[in-house]
Amino acid sequence: MRAPRPGPRALVPGLLLLLAALVGCDQPPETELRLRVGYPDIPSTLHRSDGLTGLAVNPQAGIRTAADLRGRRIGVTPGTSSQLALDVVLAENGLEPGEVRSVPGQPRDLMAALEAGELDAASLWVPNLLVATEPGKARLLASEVYAEMSMLAGMRPRIESRRMEARRFLRALLRAQGMVRRRPQLVESTLRPRFPQLSQAQLATIISHSRFEVGLSNLLLSTLRQEGAWLEQRGESRAERIRFRDVLAPGLLEELSPESVTLLRPPERPLP
Repeated sequence: MRAPRPGPRALVPGLLLLLAALVGCDQPPETELRLRVGYPDIPSTLHRSDGLTGLAVNPQAGIRTAADLRGRRIGVTPGTSSQLALDVVLAENGLEPGEVRSVPGQPRDLMAALEAGELDAASLWVPNLLVATEPGKARLLASEVYAEMSMLAGMRPRIESRRMEARRFLRALLRAQGMVRRRPQLVESTLRPRFPQLSQAQLATIISHSRFEVGLSNLLLSTLRQEGAWLEQRGESRAERIRFRDVLAPGLLEELSPESVTLLRPPERPLP
């Protein structure tokens, strides 16, 4: 099974990594997990965003709600989180992917086609979504229920062989989280150089809809299960079944910050 590639929005969850000022550890968002080459362990999340997944809608297309998307030309970047965002918005309103006319393209091309009136809507990721929906341009049609999450991920043998380094890395992330909570102005000053194309208001929108924190929660587990089901529905095959609870690795984080792990324990199975 292969998950869709993310867009430049990966810079947002990277806030804590930037503040930690450490190198040598990959931090792919959840949709970057390459499930065909093995299942990674997930020691922690990095960020959560609500209300930043959706479509940029041509204001001349007469689309007031997602229910009006049926039969419309929707720009999408196949194999990425753009496809996931479109399917999420459609599903929330009882529509199947086949009920819209998907037009494939890269984000820059989709934005140009939308502005030229060649598309009725386009599924874009942040920051492109905010650029396309700035005042006087397209209208934002956001998902009302989808929460985007990003995380740290690594293969278990490598984590175990470098346990002390992984522990120091998580400790640094926890310190960075503490810095953000004590000095919230660090969020804007750290992200501003990474998003030079965004206005002050657009960057403020990203910040207000995002939470930058280390932890493992049941929301993460639910999101992984939902996206796994979506991939299977999209026809992605996998050689074996997987329990997503098994890829979450709370051990290190429980040692350093037990209050950051809020996963419910699986029920004990009775002896036969």
